[in-house]
Amino acid sequence: MPTERLYTRHIREVLRLRYSVGMSQRAVSRSLGLAGHGLKVPQPSARADLTWPLTPALNDDVSLENQLFSPPSDLPSNERPQPD
Repeated sequence: MPTERLYTRHIREVLRLRYSVGMSQRAVSRSLGLAGHGLKVPQPSARADLTWPLTPALNDDVSLENQLFSPPSDLPSNERPQPD
């Protein structure tokens, strides 16, 4: 079963706790009440070159989410490639 994506407010808090406070991934997941194995924000944030504090261009939730996650496919579901 795939891991659910975090809400943008959780992503902001994870980034703050990881990069500003310096908490470990386990401590961040405990403080936010999230599953530690599902805390996948540091990997995409490293690919997206995010630092804390976030730049003013990423103040809104939509631009932050677009920076971290790929956009959904525009293809109809019957035309998308099927998994093996």
